[in-house]
Amino acid sequence: MRVFLYNQQVTDSLTESYIKLANENGIPVVGVYETMPTPGYTYQTWMLAEVNALSKAVTDRVSTQRL
Repeated sequence: MRVFLYNQQVTDSLTESYIKLANENGIPVVGVYETMPTPGYTYQTWMLAEVNALSKAVTDRVSTQRL
C-alpha cells in the first residue's frame, strides 16, 4: 500500500487503529473530505487541495491529515 486515505469527517476507533498502523509502517496518511470543508474553499480549491495532498503522499511520502 502506498497511501492510506480516509474520510476525515467520519472517524472512529477502527479508523484510528488503521491510521496508527499506517504510521507505524511508514505509509503516508491522507484525510479526505466527503463534503466541502468550511470556510475558505470553493469546489475547485477543495478538489485541488485533496489532489495536492495525495500527490505529496505518493511522490514525497508526506502525510496530510487536515487540509
